[in-house]
Amino acid sequence: MRDVAEDLIRTNHVVMTNSDVEAREAMVDGWFDAVRRRETISLVTATHTEAQEISEAIQSRRIESGAISTSVAISGQSGQPIFVGDLVQTRRNDSLADVQNRQNWVVKTIGKDHVILAASADTTDLRKVSLAYAESHIHLAYATTVYGVQGETTDRSLVGPGVDAAGLYVGLTRGKADNAVVLVAPTESSAKLLLVEMMQRETVEETMEKSRGAALSELRRAAQRTIEPIVTAPGRRLTSAGLE
Repeated sequence: MRDVAEDLIRTNHVVMTNSDVEAREAMVDGWFDAVRRRETISLVTATHTEAQEISEAIQSRRIESGAISTSVAISGQSGQPIFVGDLVQTRRNDSLADVQNRQNWVVKTIGKDHVILAASADTTDLRKVSLAYAESHIHLAYATTVYGVQGETTDRSLVGPGVDAAGLYVGLTRGKADNAVVLVAPTESSAKLLLVEMMQRETVEETMEKSRGAALSELRRAAQRTIEPIVTAPGRRLTSAGLE
């Protein structure tokens, strides 16, 4: 596994940062970098809490830039403010509204008693859910855990620190153009050790072991290809002062 870790670093599939704060900033920057490229991106996190922190940071920056307006809002899960233009996820099947758990949508309009959602991959594919449903079963989805990206394919994928083996393998095989992992590791040496530990983390069942083996083969092939990185460039690190 060490050779895979070395190849991932050598071919720019690793973003090294000095702290959790810098790692979160790299994830947020990765989302906006993909938007500038007119590409889709998966931001994969270890926990739901981390996903929501990153999602709220992206939402905040979009508000500051004027990309979304706060004039009309709804309260999502746990009272989370959601605005027109936000990327959200439905978290409960509703046959009447024809929405499923872990589907991603863009908030199209907000009415007095309903919300119109557009499929993230097809803005002409619309769904209407009640405000009651939105308040209980919708949250921001700029970032998500590995369970929210299984089966999805995007142009790019950026995996956050702290994921287990399954999260690393799934996250690093979502992107068609590029896949990268953000690590809290200031040097290549520490990054290699951390990657190997992540690839070995968690005891898995036989079926998952087979999946891990297949994913590892995919990573070996992907790591041989040098691709323009999402956030940083060869030989550079993200620090609190910016890129070095």
